[in-house]
Amino acid sequence: GDFEKMRANLQQMEEKVRQNPSDFQAAFNLASTYMSMQQPAQAMQVLDRVVNDPKADVNVLRALLQAFAGMNNPPRVQAVVAKLEALAGAA
Repeated sequence: GDFEKMRANLQQMEEKVRQNPSDFQAAFNLASTYMSMQQPAQAMQVLDRVVNDPKADVNVLRALLQAFAGMNNPPRVQAVVAKLEALAGAA
């Protein structure tokens, strides 16, 4: 049924993120799917990998900022703000 379909879809998304760690859109899609399935811890793991990816640029970090703010996670918001400031300083 629907659940099996959702699960298969989820596995495809996980695989895509695993194979392309810098495909941030895929990572955001996966995290948002986890959130809709009431699995915030999984979503957080995915987003944490994005935060720590050296290829994550300002736009990616801004999207993360919104995601963490939406998840009501001030420590993560602070961490992303710090990264944004570091990037701005390096530019």
